[in-house]
Amino acid sequence: MDIGHIITLPEFKAAMGEVLRKHEDKLLGAWNTNTEYTDIWGHKSGKVGYIYSELAEELGMKWRHEYAAMYDAVYFKDWCPIAGGGGRQAAFLSLVVEHENNHETSGQEMNRLLSVNASLKALVTYPDNNEKELFAAYAQQIKVVDDILPGYSAQQRHVVIFGDKENGSLVWTYYIYGHGEFRPF
Repeated sequence: MDIGHIITLPEFKAAMGEVLRKHEDKLLGAWNTNTEYTDIWGHKSGKVGYIYSELAEELGMKWRHEYAAMYDAVYFKDWCPIAGGGGRQAAFLSLVVEHENNHETSGQEMNRLLSVNASLKALVTYPDNNEKELFAAYAQQIKVVDDILPGYSAQQRHVVIFGDKENGSLVWTYYIYGHGEFRPF
């Protein structure tokens, strides 16, 4: 059993960028149509999406949607048995991704990411010119955990990807949180 793999920031950005470029036409065609747009990302409305599954392929990982009935997508190398013969679970969460169309509720997704132990956690949302306010709110959420677990934020495990539509193309900007702030990478 290959239990884990730590996904580096460059590895994640390259894989996510490749998948998003590949599906730009689909994403542009469904822009601002919540259900159809979300379906492209993953299993919503009973349909199989593209982004989550192809990201797993790019990363050489397995993935599950709505893992533990909580996270949009988790990525891992292998399964391990649950003690007592209760089935199986991911051996180690390498990546957890939350996607939220509505930036006003994206803080809920950040909170979910803060509740899971994974080597990398990513939130994808659409800021609608509210980047500064969103960064301040996300940073405050992370600071609460950092106050309880000193050094938590220094691990640089929280990525925010802001998507926007400019001149008929999609633009994805990646930020990493570390040492009290989000910065582009």
